[in-house]
Amino acid sequence: MGLSGKLRQTDIAADRMTDRFVKKELIPTYKESLKEIRNKMSAFYEKYAKDGRLSRADVTQYNRLNALEKDIEKELNRLGGRVKRKQRTALMRTYAETRNRAAFAVEAEAQVKLGYRVLPKEQVEAAVIGRVNWADSVDDATRAAVRQVKNSIAQGIAQGKAYTEVASEISERLGVAAGRAERIARTEGHRCREAGKMRALEHADEKGVKFEKIWTATLDDATRDTHGDMDGQAIPMYDEDGDPAEFESPEGHRTQYPGDFGVPEEDINCRCAVRAEIKDMEPKVRRAREEGKIPYTSYEDYAKSKGWETPYAS
Repeated sequence: MGLSGKLRQTDIAADRMTDRFVKKELIPTYKESLKEIRNKMSAFYEKYAKDGRLSRADVTQYNRLNALEKDIEKELNRLGGRVKRKQRTALMRTYAETRNRAAFAVEAEAQVKLGYRVLPKEQVEAAVIGRVNWADSVDDATRAAVRQVKNSIAQGIAQGKAYTEVASEISERLGVAAGRAERIARTEGHRCREAGKMRALEHADEKGVKFEKIWTATLDDATRDTHGDMDGQAIPMYDEDGDPAEFESPEGHRTQYPGDFGVPEEDINCRCAVRAEIKDMEPKVRRAREEGKIPYTSYEDYAKSKGWETPYAS
């Protein structure tokens, strides 16, 4: 299969982790908050509506509307906090799992044991932040959702809309917010996938296995033209000064790996990947074939032997 093929399997496993997070954790979290907000709105209409409609005079009396808006804002802020906590855990898992799977791929292809260890939690936490802190994007999305939901409620009341109409608009607003959160999750999951892979290659390089890393684009109509042009761009792990070598886009932006340009128009929804080819092995690295091949094992058994089965499980 070769190293590039093994790394492709690593990418697929990481993408499945992101899919599971989005479907099993992220979207259900938004649905739970939507249900809570709709319940609050339903109780508000039931208590103060006349003939199914709310009047501005009735809802402003005793600051009733203001109290409702504060209650809903509190729920949405709670939602934002939950999303950030869940997202952070998911990204840590993706980074660690990808590094671990890439380590397995490198050792299997190079037929040499390179002394990979369990990643320190602090290192993983630092790695998942990125050049542009994704948590700030989640906060921005939360503030936007608060404004939009408040507007829907205020306008609905002013226009004499029934509960079902206002609830439908709120559902639509939170649907947009959930879509934005999913975009953040997939963009950052992809970046952490590539960062984890890069960490595995860097460790191997430190041990004497030298690579050429290759930009690989998904060649379809959804791929940016700039990234399509980068397909096949090959560079060493480090430049002549000993600094990490960087890919360069036609726009002049530079990055060590896909998803980490730090430029939204280059990073959002990127699906590119780094592939790698072993170019050389320094004498200090002793290939296993000198003493016999490393026995075949599955990734699951390899991870178990190193205590990597469930990294950063919540």
